[in-house]
Amino acid sequence: MPVSFEPDTNLGPDEISIAVRAAEQTPAITALIHDIHRLVGKSRTVLPVRTNDRVLMLKYQNIILIEVNREVLTITTTDQTITTRGHLYQIAQELGPTFVQVSRYAILNLDHLQALEAGFSGAMVARLSANHRTTVSRRYLKQLEQRLGI
Repeated sequence: MPVSFEPDTNLGPDEISIAVRAAEQTPAITALIHDIHRLVGKSRTVLPVRTNDRVLMLKYQNIILIEVNREVLTITTTDQTITTRGHLYQIAQELGPTFVQVSRYAILNLDHLQALEAGFSGAMVARLSANHRTTVSRRYLKQLEQRLGI
């Protein structure tokens, strides 16, 4: 995949224009565009999470897994498990580039992924830090493999 820089005098000194060119928009292209938006638009290293009585600032590097059951989000970190209300797609927009959605119900941090194991019906099981596991559905497996470079 060639990457190039093209100067554009029509842009201001702090403006950037990024174009992704391909024969068609595939899920990989959509993921790339999403990652570019996150990288360019946000340089945060913490995720603010509202609980019943406070707002916690969770460092991305400490987040292992985020799961949803209906509207209850469970965020598993290296030292605690936090539950809050929300939708997975909303929290996915806030996360850094080391996070990848692996099912309709889960997002994992690639920095905490230790292994992928065969599961049922073509799905895989992601083994994560601190003995946590989650299912990687067939629908999201190709995206995960692309992010891992396999």
